[in-house]
Amino acid sequence: MNPKRLKDLLTFNMKNNTEIFENCKKILKREIYSILEKETQKFLITSITCAASVLFFTFVFTEFFLFEHILSVFFSIELTIVWAFFILDNKVFDQGIKKHNIVSRFFRYQFISFGGLILNLSLFTIFFLWLELFYLFSEFIAIILTGAFNLYMVRNFAWAKKSLN
Repeated sequence: MNPKRLKDLLTFNMKNNTEIFENCKKILKREIYSILEKETQKFLITSITCAASVLFFTFVFTEFFLFEHILSVFFSIELTIVWAFFILDNKVFDQGIKKHNIVSRFFRYQFISFGGLILNLSLFTIFFLWLELFYLFSEFIAIILTGAFNLYMVRNFAWAKKSLN
């Protein structure tokens, strides 16, 4: 092969690789910025407090009220879902959505949260009953894995402007 042609091919590929790298860098910056948005930060703070509440109520229901582990998790999550809705609705998501019916937002959020609850209980069952991990640790892992699902679904369906019109 002609050395000049080889040099041209290598130079061309380097330009393409640089362009691809720059595009990837822009996309990564955009994604990192979206993670750091105020709305997402507030959602994550709310999620962390909800996770702590679920672990606390799971412990209380299991140890003091002597509920079965799975029932403790269920009631803890359901209590937290209702509490989280009001925090998310009043403090986190776009205030322009407020003109829409709160009952509609609540049922949409409840429906999405029910999907998260099923996922959480399934993961809890796997970790606690099958893998025989400590029940609070099992629930902690389930909460973390369910969190990404909840964030995606809530942002895109419960408080999405297009779904509320």
